[in-house]
Amino acid sequence: MCPWAYSAGVRTSNTGCCVLPSRKAGTSSRVAMDRDGMGEASVSQTSRCVPQVPPDLPPSAGAGRYVGDPLPGPGRNCARRACFDLDRRPPMRHRRHGWHGWLLVLLLVLLVPGTRAAEPGVFDPAWHPPMRLPSLAADVLARVEAQAADLDPLNSLLVAHRGTVVLEAYYRGMTPHTQVNIKSASKSILSALVGIALAEGYLDSLRQPIAPFFPEYFEQEDIDPRKRTITLEDLLTMRSGLETTSFQHYGAWVSSRDWVRDALDRPVVEAPGGRMIYSTGTSHLVSVILTKATGMSTLAFARTRLMDPLGIDLRRWDRDPQGYYFGGNNMALSPRELLRIGELYRRGGWYEGRRIIPEAWIRASTTPRTRSRYSGNRYGYFWWIRRFGGYESWFAWGYGGQYVFVLPALDLVVVCTASLNDRPRGVNHNRRIYDLLERGLLAAVTPAVEAERRWAERAGRGR
Repeated sequence: MCPWAYSAGVRTSNTGCCVLPSRKAGTSSRVAMDRDGMGEASVSQTSRCVPQVPPDLPPSAGAGRYVGDPLPGPGRNCARRACFDLDRRPPMRHRRHGWHGWLLVLLLVLLVPGTRAAEPGVFDPAWHPPMRLPSLAADVLARVEAQAADLDPLNSLLVAHRGTVVLEAYYRGMTPHTQVNIKSASKSILSALVGIALAEGYLDSLRQPIAPFFPEYFEQEDIDPRKRTITLEDLLTMRSGLETTSFQHYGAWVSSRDWVRDALDRPVVEAPGGRMIYSTGTSHLVSVILTKATGMSTLAFARTRLMDPLGIDLRRWDRDPQGYYFGGNNMALSPRELLRIGELYRRGGWYEGRRIIPEAWIRASTTPRTRSRYSGNRYGYFWWIRRFGGYESWFAWGYGGQYVFVLPALDLVVVCTASLNDRPRGVNHNRRIYDLLERGLLAAVTPAVEAERRWAERAGRGR
């Protein structure tokens, strides 16, 4: 049987070759599959679409299937089928599905109680079957897992394709349910909360100035007037223009008695809306704005609107001296919980038939708005954007190696976490994670995903 037949509904011949619908009508491609199922051994074109009938069957046994009909499902004997020229389809009365058959299906859909179309974006395993990786890809995944084991302080690596976990590994005492400090990956979750608050009407617009949320500060007359022009969007894109509270200033900022005032008191070093200045003080202001706009703590809002619907138990999250939850840092989640966040974004904001985040917000927050001068990565609304192996990826990134990668074109979500203790010196851990993703993981998974996608596209063109 063709190695791809189960996952992509590929027709096979008795010779062990896959019979492909060709782009040119009246021809077919026969791809001899090697043992690894990668389909690179040989390709030959025939001048016409030749029925692939086993020699032990009479000539008439090959009739009954046409190029463009729905591909057979798992377990069916595809070898006992023939393919015919698209331009030589028989009259409607000889096809397997006449108009009366489709009318019956329509009546059943309309009349049977409880029958309804799936909501857009809902994960449908019937339409997206779990990927069946060929043996070569499975071997490479095993090597990737072994490589990850050597990346001290990495302690977890999870890979999901269309919601199915194809790799899950833990190291150095880590477990699937151990909650870890995800550091600045918290900012991407804060972004989701902003999108939900906008959809529910708690926030008017991204372009609304932040000054009305901090009247006790902006009622002063001697402040820089440029601060009054800072908008919510400026905060989400790290373009407030305020001096950073991160890096060399981080210790002094978190040691201050009032984190909000300290962040707002920072001098304006760039025009608001201009160059990116990464600052956790900026994201903390967003958490305070959410609290004031919704009338509940950021933790309570996160639990009721995001975490509880996803089945995530958000327990630990630090607060500032005034009691505001730490916007953009020190949230504790487990690797599997991070995977649910990534899957939610990959699925366009849907989870188990329920809309959690507006899809328009996901598109907006993962659209590049600026770029980091240091890493070169692009930045949206608290989400990083970078290309790996030629594929666009959105990712949440926390200090020390806490990552959630979403590669929408490949239907992949990758999660990794790392220990914040006993870290090796002089090692660029972020670069090693990028290399593991691009040169190791994508090299293993991309051929399988792309091959499956090509089969699906060819099958779709024939329907």
